[in-house]
Amino acid sequence: MEMGLSQADVAYWSYFGTGSFEGNKPRDTLRALANLFPENIHLIARADAGIETLMDLKGKRVSLGGPGSGSQIDARLIMNAFGLRFSDIKIQNLGLEPSVAALVAGDIDAFFLVTGAPALAIQDLAERVPLTFVPIEGPIAEQLAKIFPFFSLGQIPAGAYGDNLATPTLDVGAILLGRADMADDLAYGIVRAIWHPNTAPLLANGHPRAKLMALSRAAKGIGFTLHPGARRYYVEQGILPDLTLTQVDVPDSVEAPR
Repeated sequence: MEMGLSQADVAYWSYFGTGSFEGNKPRDTLRALANLFPENIHLIARADAGIETLMDLKGKRVSLGGPGSGSQIDARLIMNAFGLRFSDIKIQNLGLEPSVAALVAGDIDAFFLVTGAPALAIQDLAERVPLTFVPIEGPIAEQLAKIFPFFSLGQIPAGAYGDNLATPTLDVGAILLGRADMADDLAYGIVRAIWHPNTAPLLANGHPRAKLMALSRAAKGIGFTLHPGARRYYVEQGILPDLTLTQVDVPDSVEAPR
């Protein structure tokens, strides 16, 4: 394949051989073309489970996501940052469909999911079971967004799932990826087409998250190397500095956390 879509965190871990790719050879031939739109970290609980904050997860049955998934790694990062001990939580590692089924059956109290709201599976779930969308917010969330380049502060929009209120959370970007051997002119042409003004309404008609696509964020929240053809376009559009003219501390990549 020449291109693929990935969560920013998963692509980051793959590039550096960390996180869910710990112990694997870094895939450092990946190149980012664009951060397309934000995906939200959902922490979804049964309304009758009494879970209003992250700390209320103590003693609860919680699915973190399928084994090795981005949802699972993100959930562990977040719980660790908020001081939750894994031994205090009855952890299960279920994918989306098993998590939904288990929540409906009352076999779990909550689950984590990374997806762009509104997600059809969660809209359907909200019609079947009263839900609480638990906020991920405050100084700790703000610090996570500073430490990890793929996190940013965001929110699950009000009304995305019935009558839910706007819920603060962390976002990760949906990244369009290419390979290092992609021709510069091809990478340039692809991103120019994506961000052309005539393209926006076509994408917005496909999914509500496409309405959040913004050229100003296209090169942010990535944390590893941009394809040079894509970088050339972003320099021309004024959203990245021309490093041939001035020295500005905007690195192509960052050190992986240890």
